[in-house]
Amino acid sequence: MPQPFLSATELQAKRKKYLAPTVKHWYAHPPHFVRGEMQWLYDETGKQYLDFFGGICTVSVGHCNTAVTEAVVAQAKVLQHTSTILLSQPMIDLSERLANLTSLESAKCLITNSGTEANEMAILLAKVATGHGEILALRHSYHGRSWLAASLTSHAAFRVDPLPVPGISFVPNAYCYR
Repeated sequence: MPQPFLSATELQAKRKKYLAPTVKHWYAHPPHFVRGEMQWLYDETGKQYLDFFGGICTVSVGHCNTAVTEAVVAQAKVLQHTSTILLSQPMIDLSERLANLTSLESAKCLITNSGTEANEMAILLAKVATGHGEILALRHSYHGRSWLAASLTSHAAFRVDPLPVPGISFVPNAYCYR
């Protein structure tokens, strides 16, 4: 049976006690979201919010999208997870679909657990291809929570390491209104 929701104040107190201080949130008094439905989020009081953020792009098809939810449940009933070092048809099928979306004859895919891993692999491949170690990252960016990804992140709230990876320079993003 589901437990009753804590108030936002109670939840913030627990967050402060149990989460590492590098796990930040953007608001002094953030809403406590308890449910999502497509583009909508709902707090513990039932107030509805239009989600323009999308969970850092991880729910770009909407919260609890019926087609996605049904596919996830169906797959979880068969096989939840295997390593990429093992043979698994869903991983190969996805790679084939992604490769076929490109116009490249020799397209290859790298299946990872997160954007952080994808960013790290992209940088590794660029360094191997160019033979250079310097990295340009965009100001006001976020790239993940590993040492390299956090070093690439220019937001102070997410970049707390006093000794980040050397060789990274920050450049301004294109200004689309210029």
